[in-house]
Formats: sequence, structure tokens, C-alpha cells
Amino acid sequence: MLQVHTVETAPEKSKEILERVKSNYGFVPNLMGVFAESPEILQAYLSLSTLFEQTTLTPLERLIVLLGVSSVNNCGYCMAAHSSMGTAQNLPDAVIQAVRNNRPIADSKLEVLRQFVLAVTEKRGFIKEEELNLVVRALDARRFFNPNSAVFIALESRKKRQRLH
Repeated sequence: MLQVHTVETAPEKSKEILERVKSNYGFVPNLMGVFAESPEILQAYLSLSTLFEQTTLTPLERLIVLLGVSSVNNCGYCMAAHSSMGTAQNLPDAVIQAVRNNRPIADSKLEVLRQFVLAVTEKRGFIKEEELNLVVRALDARRFFNPNSAVFIALESRKKRQRLH
């Protein structure tokens, strides 16, 4: 089983990174504690997360992506964490609850995004052309790539979490 590091037990090069994580979140999430075994992997994960935050997706759209992926992956921990983040950002509770409970979102563009994220995650990227065309029409072509980056990050994270159990 992989070790879940704390700031104190992490390899020297990971300690400073985990300190920053702890400062940002108030604690060290288990996934990052595992990634701390390799400072390069930990930094890469955090860099990808930062890049996702810099995409053209709005905070609400990013949350839909994160919750959608977490829902398909049956990650209750992730759902709780992302829901709390959304609530802390004052994002609409109706949207958070819709995604958490696999119900349609009233806003049609957000609903297309939700359906797309679910399809990409469930099918591990092998979606039908119609599904692709729907989201490309709902989001402009440049923005289309942004949910995919988060799905990729989540799929990779899931692989790591599975090794924890």
C-alpha cells in the first residue's frame, strides 16, 4: 500500500510543496499526501490543477466538470470536497445539487456541459460524434478542450486512488 505522507513524513523536496497545499486548503488531502512520494508528480498534479483554473471555463463550469467526473467515478470524498468548494465560492446550490444527484440543470448550456462530462468520463473518451457536436455548439471550439483537461486529470487521479485501497 502507498504511504499517505504528511508534511513531517514527506520526502524533503515535497515538504515545501505540501506546506503550500496545507496553507491553501487548511490540510493535506490524501491524494496529495500520496503524490508527495514523488515531488515531481506532486508538482505536476498541482500545476495541471492550476492550469485548469486558468481555462476559459467559468468557476461554475469548472465545478460542473469536477462534480460530474467525481459522480461517474463514485468518489464520495471528491463530491463532498468539490461541493464544499462550490458552496464556499457562492456558486448556485441548485446546480451543485443537480450535478450531485444526476439531475438536469435548468440552464441548457450548462446541461450540455454536464451531459458531455458524464459521457466522456463514462466512455473513457470514446464518445459519439453527436455528443461531441453538442458540446462544441454549446461552448465555442476553444472552450471545448477545457472540460477534457479536467476529465484527464480526474481519470489519472482515480488510478492513483485505486492503488490506495
